[in-house]
Amino acid sequence: MILEISFNQNWNNKLKNKAFTTCRLANPNKYVLGRKYKIKLKGEILGFATCKGIRRFPINKVNEFISYLDTGYPPGAFVNMIKTMYKNKDINWNSQLLDYVLLEWDKEQKLDL
Repeated sequence: MILEISFNQNWNNKLKNKAFTTCRLANPNKYVLGRKYKIKLKGEILGFATCKGIRRFPINKVNEFISYLDTGYPPGAFVNMIKTMYKNKDINWNSQLLDYVLLEWDKEQKLDL
C-alpha cells in the first residue's frame, strides 16, 4: 500500500522542483527513508515521490533554512502556520517533534500547478 502526502497549498512553489520538502508532525511509522508516497495537491494526484531524508526536531529549533525553503516564510511565521494547521489536535508543543521530510519525484509529475 502506498501512503499519501497531501498538500492544501503549494508553499514556495516547491512541488514544481525535482525534490521538495514537507514538515509534518513526527510519525516514524509513516515517514520512512526509501518509502514511496502518492503526492496530492488539493485532492488531485500529482505523482509519486520517494523519501530521500528525514530530520526530526522540536518546533523551537526551526531555523531559516527549514522555514524559507519549505514555505518561503521566516521562522516565526512558519511556527505560527504549523501551530494553526494542527490547532484542532491536543498537542504539547514543548514535547512534540516535527519531521522535515525530503522527497524526490519518481519520473514525471504534473508541473502545471
